[in-house]
Amino acid sequence: MKKCSLLLLFAILLPLFAGCANRNTETADVEPTASYNWMAGESPVPNRRIGAVRHGIHIVDHAVSPTGVYFIPPVITDHGDYSATEDGNYIWYVENGSNEIIKLCGRADCTHNSSDCNAYLYWGRNLSYYNGYLYAVSGEGPYKESCTLERIDPDGSNHTTLFDILKFTKENGGDYAYCDMIIEGYCLFSLYRWEVSGDNIVGTWMTQYQYKLDGSMKEPKKTEGMGSISYQCGDVLLSLTEETKDGKQYTACWDLDIENETKTYLTEYPKIPGWFGEDAAFYFKDGAIVRLDYSSGKESVMVNTGLEGEYYAFFFPDCIIVASKEDGTDADRNLYFYNWDFQLVDTVELTYPYKCWTQFTVIAETAERIFLSDTFVDAQPLYYINKSELGTGNVKVHAFVLP
Repeated sequence: MKKCSLLLLFAILLPLFAGCANRNTETADVEPTASYNWMAGESPVPNRRIGAVRHGIHIVDHAVSPTGVYFIPPVITDHGDYSATEDGNYIWYVENGSNEIIKLCGRADCTHNSSDCNAYLYWGRNLSYYNGYLYAVSGEGPYKESCTLERIDPDGSNHTTLFDILKFTKENGGDYAYCDMIIEGYCLFSLYRWEVSGDNIVGTWMTQYQYKLDGSMKEPKKTEGMGSISYQCGDVLLSLTEETKDGKQYTACWDLDIENETKTYLTEYPKIPGWFGEDAAFYFKDGAIVRLDYSSGKESVMVNTGLEGEYYAFFFPDCIIVASKEDGTDADRNLYFYNWDFQLVDTVELTYPYKCWTQFTVIAETAERIFLSDTFVDAQPLYYINKSELGTGNVKVHAFVLP
């Protein structure tokens, strides 16, 4: 039986939706926790979901909070709902334990289908929850009328523009900007300019800047030597750089500290995506879940799954999920759940139709659930698996009630 912590109970009972009333949003980012009978072994993955951009599930814009999960579905959809207008999209929210997704607006006078709605964002992207607020970038990319960093109360009210990214871009010789990531309390964005290349005009990257979400910086600062930031693995912010040693090129993995502009070497990238902690990495290789020890450079097989073909492994605080990276009618449609004792807990078949690798159906994770979609290009949270059902012989793929 699942045991919810008192902190989770307290977080759930917080009054989230209070119409248009103002309230203090400076609350602690309490991580909900849960325990299940199938859990075993010592997980190296900490319970850090809030404000994080995590490996394997950083493709779809979403933000975990103490009370639930926020999503920004893409503007172009084919599900016939109202997740988009001609010039923007809406923030969705699902409370912990609920099967209903709503648009993030508590106004009784709102029809929730226009730009007047609290949930609306002008081409919103890069959603994040940090220190009691939601953050997102509005209007990134070429041909947009504006590009700004926005702060929003957790109930969708009080949209506040923190920084005009497009204005800064034009003042510094650029034509448009993209937000690369909102992470570790910073918004990282890159400037681009149009250049003539033969008979074409192409967008060319100029430089990247960092801007603190708390507004303490007078102006953005250029990033220096950070490499290519990938995602977070607990306290590790993984960054990759191309290096040369003894005449040979290789990719190096680093633990990046944005605040102090330093990075700590971890290991040579094994050319397989996975979870990279402070001392060791985990990934799927040759049919097995593998642990790479940095100090020795040795790979150890934790469990041989017996799976043949291309697979990807997700490493979460309580479990590991293995999913196929292959496409086609013969592709494996199962999700394989392992605990951290590397025992197979359950195999869940995805019987609903989807148009992507099985790997890309997994789009978000909390202490209670795995969130699923049916496509990669315009992914939305459509289904979920309750972790409490794993190992019971009665696991179901549940459908969300959409806005």
